[in-house]
Amino acid sequence: MRCSQCGSVIAPSSQTCPACAAPLIPSEGSTKLAPPPDQRREAAAVVDRPLPDAVPPWRRTLLVPVAAVMTIGAIVAGYLGHIDRASQVHSWLRDLRDEVSDPHSRYRDQPDDGRVHTGRVFDQCDPNDLQLLESVPLPPRFRADGTALRIPIRFELIPSTPADHGDYYWVMIGGWPRLRFRAAYILESHGAPLEVFVYERTSLLTARWAEFLIVIMLLAVPATDYLSTSRYRRNKKAEYENYVLGRTAGVFRARQLLTEARELTEHRDLAKALVAVREALDIAPDYSDAIELQRLIKTLAADQPALAATDVAPAVPDVDDVLFLRVVGTPYAYRAATGATTVRVGRQRARLANGADPQNDLVIRIPASDDRTVRISRHHFEIDRIGHEYFVVDHSGGNTKLNGSKLAPGRPEIVTSGDRLVIADVLTLEVSVRSGGPLSGARVVQLGNQVRYEMEATLGDMLTEI
Repeated sequence: MRCSQCGSVIAPSSQTCPACAAPLIPSEGSTKLAPPPDQRREAAAVVDRPLPDAVPPWRRTLLVPVAAVMTIGAIVAGYLGHIDRASQVHSWLRDLRDEVSDPHSRYRDQPDDGRVHTGRVFDQCDPNDLQLLESVPLPPRFRADGTALRIPIRFELIPSTPADHGDYYWVMIGGWPRLRFRAAYILESHGAPLEVFVYERTSLLTARWAEFLIVIMLLAVPATDYLSTSRYRRNKKAEYENYVLGRTAGVFRARQLLTEARELTEHRDLAKALVAVREALDIAPDYSDAIELQRLIKTLAADQPALAATDVAPAVPDVDDVLFLRVVGTPYAYRAATGATTVRVGRQRARLANGADPQNDLVIRIPASDDRTVRISRHHFEIDRIGHEYFVVDHSGGNTKLNGSKLAPGRPEIVTSGDRLVIADVLTLEVSVRSGGPLSGARVVQLGNQVRYEMEATLGDMLTEI
């Protein structure tokens, strides 16, 4: 008996084909063993190219509560910061009056000696708090010597001593971001300052602190939006790049397997050819060339075992799309030949006598500028079609850009309709994949009044107007 898939001879007791390892099921009314029906292959998940202005889907659900919380917090902070400073200082002043007159106050470090002391009063505060100092009580038996010396400050800068000698009473209101109140009664004792009474209190809620908090809260919403959106775009870009790398490597591996399968089919090694085709379809289930080759191999193996592979012409692949490369800024585009699997672009003209040197399908030169022409490589890049997908491969050493990003030399990148390829910063080609009738003819593309591009096509259709 023979395997209906690859045509190999098998023993009647065998359950699998020794050549292609396919499980064998007896078919009614036939002495051959028929293979089970092919299982449906699931195509790999496709990751779409992210848009430059893409935003996370949860953006609205995140920003609305954050904005609401920040707005309420800013209102509360503004209200507390507006009313707290003066009322807090007045509360401390009332407490200070009680403590400064109490001989047993916890803020008193030295007992009252019962004598009258005359000294200076030093007021250190923000200019906006000068009126609050009028309510500051003086210690008992302390007489101010002349007017108070006011030292305006903006921040919490406390000198080691405001006077070189003598008794003094030092009051300070200030500080940022917290509010600080300090009243110190200091006597001169044997030429050294002696702290008799020190009252000091602090509070976090201040007008400046509230202003700072409000600014932070108001900036939190756009900052959260910017950071979350930027991170979302970076993750999407990285996800797409990883998908492209994996997808491109897989598709090119499938094409390599298909090439091997064709060679094996020509040498009548149908079992190995079928295995290679199946591997290719496992990678790319919608690979039309592989599907047609699989059908051909099965036809050769099962229906016509005596028929040679070269006697059966492969069916036309189910690919009817056509590749166009439009010159941006002009109404002209190069139309690739229908069914073309590779389109080469460069400045080198065709040399038909040299079969080893690949021909350029699209030749680009600038007649009026040799120095700009030589910036285009002889074989600048090529676009390969595998199934229904197109891949660009740079051969210019990194002198080709895809949508503004430089291509790595020799590494395939997926291209779709709307993508733009910049050739050595000389001109830009826009990729378009669509159906189109056969058009032919040569054109010289005129850009402006000074620069023009001479376009030729050595294979397929010439430059066409679209």
